[in-house]
Amino acid sequence: MANNKNFWLTLNVFLGLWYVAVFAYVLFMGGAWNEWVPMVTLVILAAHVLEIPLAMKMLASRNPALGRLIVMTTLFGLTWWIPASKGIYPAR
Repeated sequence: MANNKNFWLTLNVFLGLWYVAVFAYVLFMGGAWNEWVPMVTLVILAAHVLEIPLAMKMLASRNPALGRLIVMTTLFGLTWWIPASKGIYPAR
């Protein structure tokens, strides 16, 4: 399963939908940033930012584009850099 591109894409789609739903809730439905759902989302994003050095180490042999690595790791975390390290996703 870890080498299946559809598995990783599904995880990334759900994570992307989570972000869209939370920001739509806050922006368009009057949700407050002090509620638990937006706060969980911010914690997820912060955890992904902390993964950047690990992603750089894991993808060093693939010579990733730094901008792509930072953006994709911040948004998707290990659901991007693990498949990228296996060659399932492009690192450049």
